Amino acid sequence: NRLRIYSLSLLGTSAFFWLWAVYNTIDLRSNGGFDLGIASFFGSGTSSLLLLRASLGGRCYDRNRRCGCCAKKSESSMED
Repeated sequence: NRLRIYSLSLLGTSAFFWLWAVYNTIDLRSNGGFDLGIASFFGSGTSSLLLLRASLGGRCYDRNRRCGCCAKKSESSMED
């Protein structure tokens, strides 16, 4: 439950600052500038989405393994 709260708060923070970076880039375009926060906060938001998905029991790679370092083996591989 704590992991879900953490990932949701990180996602909200990333979205806020990503929108701020987009606004800054639009404002800086007249001077030829680019805010690199667009890339960094997009990456932060993507990682928090993956963390949220993993905490909710979603699957990333295949149906037999869960996300994360504590992957569970599938039932068929446990029988072998």
